[in-house]
Order: sequence, then C-alpha cells, then structure tokens
Amino acid sequence: MSVFEHKQFYRNISWLSLTELCFKLLSFVFFIAFTRTLGEQGLGEYTYLFSVLSLVMLSWDLGVSTYYQRLWASEPAGFNRDIRNLLGTRLALIAVSLAVFVPYVLVYDRALAWPFVVVILICVCDAVRALPVIYLQSQNNFRANFIINVLDRIIGYGGAIVVLILHGSLLGVLLALLAGRFVSMVVAHVFQGYLYMPTFSFAVARRIVLSALPLFFMALFSSIYFRVDSIMIRHLLEFEALGFYSAAYKLLDITTVLTAIFSAASFPILISLLKSGAAELRAFLSQHALYLCIVGVFVACELFLYAPHILDLLYGPRFAVSSSLILRYLAPSLICIFLNSIAVQYLVAARQEGFVLKVFMSLTVLNILLNFWLIPRYDIVGAAVSTFVCELANTSLLYWRMPVRLKLGDLGALAAITAVCVFATWALPLPWLVRAVLGGLLYVGAGLWFGLIKVSDLRLLARVKASG
Repeated sequence: MSVFEHKQFYRNISWLSLTELCFKLLSFVFFIAFTRTLGEQGLGEYTYLFSVLSLVMLSWDLGVSTYYQRLWASEPAGFNRDIRNLLGTRLALIAVSLAVFVPYVLVYDRALAWPFVVVILICVCDAVRALPVIYLQSQNNFRANFIINVLDRIIGYGGAIVVLILHGSLLGVLLALLAGRFVSMVVAHVFQGYLYMPTFSFAVARRIVLSALPLFFMALFSSIYFRVDSIMIRHLLEFEALGFYSAAYKLLDITTVLTAIFSAASFPILISLLKSGAAELRAFLSQHALYLCIVGVFVACELFLYAPHILDLLYGPRFAVSSSLILRYLAPSLICIFLNSIAVQYLVAARQEGFVLKVFMSLTVLNILLNFWLIPRYDIVGAAVSTFVCELANTSLLYWRMPVRLKLGDLGALAAITAVCVFATWALPLPWLVRAVLGGLLYVGAGLWFGLIKVSDLRLLARVKASG
C-alpha cells in the first residue's frame, strides 16, 4: 500500500507541513539576521547555551514524553489520569537538576550567567508545555499543535528579529524567545480545557520514571551524540570556531524539515500498522525509506556542489570562506539522517528502544573519541568528518534491525540519475542558482522516468488532498 493511501497520514502531514515550514522559515530568517548582526562570536555563544541546556533538559524528562505519547496513542483516556502527576514529577526533577546546574554555571561560565538564566526559563516553559503537546500529537490533533507552535515562533522569532534590527544584544534576543515560549505554554494547556495544577507523590513519580527509563537512556545518548561536537568545539577551540561550524550545520538542520514532518506524522500510523499486519507495514516502511533517500541524495548533492555560493548568499563572504569545507563534509551525512528518521520511529513504535539505546551508546562513545582525535588535528573540519562517520555507522546498524531493505536496483538507478544530473548541469555557463534549479528538475524528471517516483502516488496525494 502506498504511503499516501493512509488519509490520516496526509491529514497529519498537512498540519505538520504548515507547522514545520512556519517554524523553519522563521527560524532560518532569525538565524541569518542573528549571524549577520552578532557574527560568529555571538552565534557560537548562542549555540553553546542551547547545546548545554538540551542535555540538562534530559534530566527533566527521563524518557517520559515518548513513553506517554505511545501510551496515550492507544489509551486516550489515560491523559486526564496521568497529567497532574506527570507535571508534578517534571517540576520536581527540574528543581533538583537546577540545584546542581546553577552552581556549575556560576563557577565555570560566569560570563554567560544571565543568558543561561533566560535559556533555563525558556527550557522550563518548553518542558511544561510538552505534556499537552505530546497528548495532542498522540491523538493526531496536529491542528492544535500548529496553533501552539505558530504562536511560539511568531512571538519569539518575530520579537528576536526586531531586537536584532535594532542592534540588540544576545540577552535581548533570548528574552524575546522567552516571551514566545511562555505564551505558547499557556495556550497548550488551555487547549486541554484548563491550566493543570501539579500534584506530587514520590511513589507515583518513582513508577513514572522507572517505566520510562529505557527511553530516557535512549534520549540521553541520542542528545549527547548530536550535541557533543558543539560542546567540544567550544572547549577545545573557541566560540568563533563554533559559530562557523553552527552556520554550516544549520543548513543541514533546515533541510531536515521533511524528515521531521514525515516522522512525526508516521508515528501514530506505525502504531496502528504494527497491530494490523506485517505485509502492509513492510510496504509502508519500504516506500517511506525510498522517498526519504531520494530527497536526501538530492539535497546533499546541492549543498556539496554549491556550498560556497549558498553560504555567501546567506551569511556573507566571511562564512563562505570559513564554513564551505565544513558544509561539504557534512552534506553526505544528510542521506543517512533522512534514512535514520523513519528507522528510529519504527523501532520505538515496535518497542525496540533497547536496541536503539545500544546503538546510540556505541555511537556516542565513537563520536566523542573521534572528536577528541580529529578536532585538535584538523580543527572544525574534524568535527564534520566525525559526524559523517557516525551517521554512516548509525544507518548501517539501524537498518540491520529493520524488517525492510532498500533494493539494490533502486539504489543503482538513483546513483545513475544523480551522476547524470551532476555532470549535465555542473559545467553549464549559467549562474549557480539556475544550474541548481535545472539539476533539481532533471533529477525529478529522471526519477519519474525510471519509476523511482511514481505518478500514481502524486495523483493519489492530490486526490487525498482534495478530499481531506
């Protein structure tokens, strides 16, 4: 069965597309304004603040969000039973972790103390907001999540862009982001009818935490895996180097909007398909993975070929010189990142988070060792190489456990199409942007010709859209 024959999948993806596009566009405009106004030093500090807090936030969740999203997807009535105890448990965990983290900031990062305070408040609002948001998502209510996230982005990023236009500081930008996050937190709880007052019971909290511990460790090692390079660049090099690295990595992040949309929309569908039958599940996963691979290969090639031009257009010549090589080493990682998104969603839905945990534990150790070895020798390019090696290993391990594989014939056809498109457009005496667009059109046309992209899916997608 085609991916698009699941009407609920399309309804999910419609609202998620709106949410992600609004978020990514506002985020990217903000990121460009931030980089051009505060430069690589400010960008390095901003990246470091949120990288550190993303690790601290794991101790506030302990895997509970993913566990209860899966539970509420099959038992919607459980939300009213669980929410107050969950909120009380989360606030208790926040208080304990901050009692340890705040003294650390005052001793080791005193110069960033006030920015850290504001980022902590942003993350607290996010943690409290997350509970009704994951319930809405588990019930396929992506329309409500769209409203919540748009309020957050418009108020937060819109205010931050105004601050930057007025030549504001990093602290002013963070305060604008805090305003958006606070409003969206209140609205998220209002969607559930009222603002929930937390209750706390040690016995209930212990049961909640223990039930979600496997998911916590998976999230812990996943977060360390994705954030450790930023933190290590900050301590092994300097904020400017982290700024150049973040500018390149942001382009990868903005292109993963499709993986975020597909993965979030697919999770409730995967839960349902795991109960209905193996054949339909394999068909869904196989087609999903192929389309993600097609998109990932195209985006990776475009970033690799036109890295200096893209960076110069967005951030200016200084970043085009210092970040282009980093982007070229990072670009192939996108293919793996696209493929990994559906694999992780499937394994978590199939309650195989223990295997995912082992993968992330192994890759976290590998990533740290590679960064320690490569960054002192090859500067920030070493961090990019480490990312690519680890993502390739991640894909190999995850798909070893998946019930489907990409067909060699499809991969061979995709490789041939990609080579033809690159050689046909790279040497044309045209502006780079025109060559990039022509390459994309040729890529899609060849995909349709060879049957990798099916016209029937495109027609079905349009038909479901018209009836949805």
